[in-house]
Amino acid sequence: MSVIVQKFGGTSLADTDKIKNVARAVVKEKELGNDVIVVVSAMGHTTDNLIKLAHEISAHPSDREMDMLMSTGEQVSIALLTMAIQEMGYSAVSMTGAQVGILTEDTHSKARIVDIKTDKLKNHIEEGKIVIVAGFQGVTKKGEITTLGRGGSDTSAVAIAAAMKVDRCDIYSDVEGIYTTDPRVVPTAHKLKEISYIQTEGFAAGELKHGTIALIEKGTPVIAIISQEAVNLNTRSNVKEVKARGANTVIISLRSLSFETDQIVIDDVHPLLTPLVTVVPTQLISYYAARYVGVSSHNTEENFYQKSL
Repeated sequence: MSVIVQKFGGTSLADTDKIKNVARAVVKEKELGNDVIVVVSAMGHTTDNLIKLAHEISAHPSDREMDMLMSTGEQVSIALLTMAIQEMGYSAVSMTGAQVGILTEDTHSKARIVDIKTDKLKNHIEEGKIVIVAGFQGVTKKGEITTLGRGGSDTSAVAIAAAMKVDRCDIYSDVEGIYTTDPRVVPTAHKLKEISYIQTEGFAAGELKHGTIALIEKGTPVIAIISQEAVNLNTRSNVKEVKARGANTVIISLRSLSFETDQIVIDDVHPLLTPLVTVVPTQLISYYAARYVGVSSHNTEENFYQKSL
């Protein structure tokens, strides 16, 4: 029997009808003969609403109290989803990050996972239960509640999947589709009608989430794409951290955002074309990039594409 991790985001759990739909999807996987661990986010815009409430009370709320507040959103989701599954006649149990044993460093609001205790998860699975886990949160060795930052539920799902050595980790996303670039940054971005597997992998490589840095090991190939001023410094900070962990890194940047140490520099283009000249070629570049980490940006600019293609 296989163990599957499923992750559902806030839009998939926005109301009780959607929660019931998710419950049916979870039960369907169970009926296929698989053991299931489900990681969920807070319902709909719960997280944004909680942040708004906090700032109505205090202009500068402490990170610790924000973590205490923010972690409640996922607890609502796990309880309601567990109830929905139980109502369908299946055995299920909800667990917070602390109850699972998701241990993090002593940092509030953007904590990194340092270890996951799997004993309780395995016990529930052996009892035939579907386990519903609150994503986005963990606990320190001192018992302090922490959160993993935006996108933390995805991090929770992947980390649990790795710790449990599961057969598959399915991350469900209830969005309109894949766009040429971030529509929140570029209003003229348009939705793609179709996209290849290689292009999809390239887009997925475009963002390194804070929480996933802790999962990077020595020798891991990392390609950082710097194509937006808004994320330039943050991306470079992340690159510095993954380099310290021994990752093989390559930076691809637009000329207006480039540093002398960047391995690949591309001329600036219209924002709509940026994915075509940066993200999409990433899959092809990844096969060769680690070999050229030491090549200067000038040589790379002239010769890299010829060498790799």
